[in-house]
Amino acid sequence: MNPAEHAAPDLVLRRTGPWAATASNGRGPDIPVSLAGAEGSYSPLELLQLALAACEALSADHRIAHALGPDAEVTTTVRSRTDAAENRLSAIEIEMAMDTRPLAPEKADRLAERVRAAVDRQCTVGRTLKAGVRTELSIVPSD
Repeated sequence: MNPAEHAAPDLVLRRTGPWAATASNGRGPDIPVSLAGAEGSYSPLELLQLALAACEALSADHRIAHALGPDAEVTTTVRSRTDAAENRLSAIEIEMAMDTRPLAPEKADRLAERVRAAVDRQCTVGRTLKAGVRTELSIVPSD
């Protein structure tokens, strides 16, 4: 392991039935995960998209709150396009909607620049997706 790298806490996914599982991080509520379209759960691909949206929104939160106040309402929406032939997403678009009318136009533009800079600097999920990440699957006997 690179000296600059450190291990992240384990996340656990437990099978709960056919094409269904529960995700856990050991400190928050369990999240039901299943195939796309199943009632009462998120698909793995939806969780990936939401992870990016949440990371971007939270990375920019301090900039937004500073400019618009601590109670500023922001709605972050994820839109994606798929490449069916390759069974993957081809694009993920994130939209942050906020009321910037109280700001002068130049201050609203500056806020947008600062939000983008904060996201580029702080969003680990986005930085990981842009850089690419090595993945590895191991199959091991259980206890």
